[in-house]
Amino acid sequence: MTLGFFRGFREAFCSPVTVGSTALLTMFLMFETGFLPPSKGANGWDLLLATLSEAKSIALVGIIWWYLMLVPVLRDPLREQRLIRYGTQTRALLGHLGVMTGKLFGGVTQLSLVSVGVLLGLGYSLQPVWSSWAGEASGPELMSAYESRAFVDAFGGPLPAMLLVAVFAGLGMLSTGSLAIAISVKGYSMAALLGYGAFTLWTMWCSFSVAVSPFIDTAALMTFAWARTTPGATRIAILWWLVCLLAASWITWRSPRRIRVRDVWSSRWGSLASLWLIAALGVLLSSKTESNETSAITRGFFAGPYGDILTATVPVLIAVGFATAFLARLVNDDDAFRLYRALRVGSYRRLLGQSLFREGAYTFVLVGGVGVMLLSAEVSRGQPLLTSLGDASLWGSLSGLLASTFCLTAIVALLTWSPFPSATSWLTIVGAVLVSGLFAPTGAFADLNIISPYAIDPGVPGGTAHSMAVVVTLVVAVSLGAAALIRAAPRHADHLMYS
Repeated sequence: MTLGFFRGFREAFCSPVTVGSTALLTMFLMFETGFLPPSKGANGWDLLLATLSEAKSIALVGIIWWYLMLVPVLRDPLREQRLIRYGTQTRALLGHLGVMTGKLFGGVTQLSLVSVGVLLGLGYSLQPVWSSWAGEASGPELMSAYESRAFVDAFGGPLPAMLLVAVFAGLGMLSTGSLAIAISVKGYSMAALLGYGAFTLWTMWCSFSVAVSPFIDTAALMTFAWARTTPGATRIAILWWLVCLLAASWITWRSPRRIRVRDVWSSRWGSLASLWLIAALGVLLSSKTESNETSAITRGFFAGPYGDILTATVPVLIAVGFATAFLARLVNDDDAFRLYRALRVGSYRRLLGQSLFREGAYTFVLVGGVGVMLLSAEVSRGQPLLTSLGDASLWGSLSGLLASTFCLTAIVALLTWSPFPSATSWLTIVGAVLVSGLFAPTGAFADLNIISPYAIDPGVPGGTAHSMAVVVTLVVAVSLGAAALIRAAPRHADHLMYS
């Protein structure tokens, strides 16, 4: 990976594409000199921030340059020579990421050297302090988000501000680029090329300050100055980076064959990654809230039937998806293989008990991942970490999601030992769960809400989930699991298996 970094650095630094992009950005820089001459008290950092933090510089010129650097990797990510050199597909993928990181540093280095040389030649100072022009008081209506004056209050000097602008853009490019590389390696090179090309065009469109939702404003994924002035855009950008890196990691970790939906849901970590992706989208939707209430994102995520259709569906999909993955793994085991596994542990009942125990452990992993996402979103919103950790609504709703997932998993276990077809019966149950999850029992019946016990009732003091509903759901889950264990009896006439 280290050698790939230096090779990518050299390729980008000497590339005509980099030279052309640097020349265009240098023209933008020189254009700014007409508005901010040294006679106004401006220094070189004022020009650099005004030019290089601008959305059109990063999300227009920068994203085009990045796409052109990425195209050779997406077109031929695993040549035979590279596989021989790296030894394994995973190492080859890491090598490609090293090359792209090197290209990013190479382009930034060339741009930095040229910009510094031009500014020094024009007589601008580059001392790492704010200029007198940047320190002047100015009304917010006269201040651009890209001016150095917009950074003065948040940063002690121009150098940290410039570094954060560069790191923000680099993380946005690398996270999205890593996902495209992972997709290409799976054999979908054309899909990766066209997909990232469409992403590039949309980012360019967003760079013209088009009024779109922060959730789809991809220019804000790379432009720190734009993201920090758009409500919620910084949190959304960080979450999207995590989603892209998580998806790329999962795709890379999987076997080299093509991905099928059945393989995804049959794989334990594949299903967990998919469910975490759904949870991340739910957190993004909940981040739209303008409420200043403590843990507002958590309350929006677990609004359940008390919220809109989207927020009501996301937690249900997480619980149903986990149970569906459990069913997919059970169905993949044919009778002969199930008999073999039961012989090893002693009985079908013990085999089912071990499976339920294992799924229960991974349920904690699933819900724990959702909790980490919600905590990260609350902290990025400005809420102290200790306040988020001590919030009763978070732990109450996570307990409800855990209980709901336990209950659905127990239903799946019972279905596999019922005389009815498991897949058909499960589809019927899923439909009933999704529909009933949109409606909330009220009054005394609220404590019997076993479909969405995590729902935060706005009428409950403190805004927490119904604790009794969580307890009832756990009791139902244990009862269903016990019924499944009782039903787990030998199906073979010779009764070689004992209970």
